Amino acid sequence: MSRVRSRHAAAGGIDLAVLGLGANGHIAFNEPGVAWDLDTHVVALDERTRQAHRPNFPDEASVPSTGVTMGINTLRSARKVLLLCAGESKREAMAALLSGREDPAWPVTSLLGHSDLVIVAEEA
Repeated sequence: MSRVRSRHAAAGGIDLAVLGLGANGHIAFNEPGVAWDLDTHVVALDERTRQAHRPNFPDEASVPSTGVTMGINTLRSARKVLLLCAGESKREAMAALLSGREDPAWPVTSLLGHSDLVIVAEEA
């Protein structure tokens, strides 16, 4: 067990993970292809993710290329998960989740089978 996961466990675990869904299916910056057994770690952000966040920064050079995120292993250990999905660009990612098949190309599918997953999404 990693040091970070040990600290989470020592604090009683995570009650609620609130996640946004990225257009490429990422959750909490866990990009497609990331190992699902990771705890909190540094990630390289996908170019599509960087561009989605570009409006929040003064110029292209200011948009981060890396971030720190809770890994999928940590997220799946939360007692409750709330997944928020807004925007037409998330349609393909939601379709992957609703297919009911886990697929490393779509990190959001790692939430399938979670005992307390709530999805809040815009109507198509």
